[in-house]
Amino acid sequence: PDSINDGAFYVNPYATGSAAQWIDTPGSLHSGVGTFSFADGHAEIKKWSEASTLFPVRYTTLNRISVPNSKDFEWVAERTPRK
Repeated sequence: PDSINDGAFYVNPYATGSAAQWIDTPGSLHSGVGTFSFADGHAEIKKWSEASTLFPVRYTTLNRISVPNSKDFEWVAERTPRK
């Protein structure tokens, strides 16, 4: 709810390692789990492994949160299309 600012979820797949940052925060309302659906029709469920990925709902806008070396961020970046 706090990162639904424009109807899109954006991750910069090139900003990994120490530069990793959530631009839009992933959902985790269902026991720390997020679901991703892809253009080819498949979906993946991800149980977040790091506390830095679990954001309590505050009904405010959250964006650009630094998460250096986050395994959860790397998981999402690996599944994000790159040119």
